[in-house]
Amino acid sequence: MKKLIYLSILVLVAAACNREGKFAVSGTVEGAGDSTVLVLEQSSSGYWYIMDTVRTHDDGAFSLESTAPQFPSIYRLRLEDGRQICFPVDSLDRLTLTTSLAGYGREYDLAGSEDAVEIMTIDKEAMRFAVVDTANAEFAAWKGDLARRIVASPSSMPAYY
Repeated sequence: MKKLIYLSILVLVAAACNREGKFAVSGTVEGAGDSTVLVLEQSSSGYWYIMDTVRTHDDGAFSLESTAPQFPSIYRLRLEDGRQICFPVDSLDRLTLTTSLAGYGREYDLAGSEDAVEIMTIDKEAMRFAVVDTANAEFAAWKGDLARRIVASPSSMPAYY
């Protein structure tokens, strides 16, 4: 009986080790048809590497899975025209993206992890200030707030981003 228990445990451990961890990104790109291609890319050492591609369905829905990184990493979903949405992946995240084809890269919502929501917030804030004079007091206040958020959690993905 002990041999059967040990053999069962060994089989379970071996099966767990052979299972690759995956993260998933799914969602909807309103206005995208079945000809819209999303390119999943991972950032590494200052370069972007293509990991996968996915074609949206007629209704703009998409779903993809990819091997989870060993360490937290920044990814992006890029359209063929270069517009992109960045997000962090830490292990087995399940992220949801909602956007439109017209507003891709500017108007979107991410859900599924606190870090993804924080990076989305930072991106949206940065886009708002991209057209503001850098001497603007509101811009200076935002930079100070951003620095405080980074110092409060220096090892977080948003701080790295």
